[in-house]
Amino acid sequence: MGCIPLKDGFKMISIDNEAGAIYIQVTNNKIQKTLEIDDNVFVDVDAKGKLVGVELIRIAQVEIPGIFEAIAKKIKDPSVADYPQEISRELSPLCQLQPV
Repeated sequence: MGCIPLKDGFKMISIDNEAGAIYIQVTNNKIQKTLEIDDNVFVDVDAKGKLVGVELIRIAQVEIPGIFEAIAKKIKDPSVADYPQEISRELSPLCQLQPV
C-alpha cells in the first residue's frame, strides 16, 4: 500500500494494489458514518454530512465519473460530481514521466 500526499484540494490518496482499491481523503474532518453507494464504493461523511473520503474497491469495475455523480446525489452536494476532474488535475503532475 502506498500514499500520495497532495498539495491542494484533496488531502491524500492511498493505494492498495493487492486489493485493487484506493481511498481518496478529501478533508481531515472526523468521520461520523460510512455510506455504501454500491458494492464497490463507500463514502465517509462528517457530522454535517460533508464528504470526508471515498473508498473505491475493485476499481476496474467502477465508472469514476458516474460514481461521483451518484455520491453527489447521495450526500446532496452537487460539487462532488466535479471531483473526477479535480482528482485528475491533482494527480497529473505526479503522473508525468520524466525523460531518462
